[in-house]
Amino acid sequence: MRDIFDDSDSHSSEMTEERYELEDVLDDLGPDETRVLTSIAHRLWQGAEGYGELEVALDRRDFRKKEAREELEDALVYLACAWLKAQEGDR
Repeated sequence: MRDIFDDSDSHSSEMTEERYELEDVLDDLGPDETRVLTSIAHRLWQGAEGYGELEVALDRRDFRKKEAREELEDALVYLACAWLKAQEGDR
C-alpha cells in the first residue's frame, strides 16, 4: 500500500505546507479520528488512480449541487439496505 505521506513523488514540493499542516492536525487527533481521515485519504488515492490527480481549480464538475447530492443519495441507499439486512437478521 502506498504511503500517502511519502514526499518522494513529483508534486510533493507543491504540497509541503499542506502536508505539514495535516501532520500537525494528525498529532492532535485520537486513533478513531485518524482512522476516519485515513479512510478518506484512501478514497482520494483510489480516485486519483482511476481518474487522475484531483485539481479542484480545474475540475468542471458541479461538486456542490450535482456530485455531492448524487453521492449522498447513493450513501443513503447503501445505509438503508444495510439497516434492512440488519433488521431481517433480528427476526
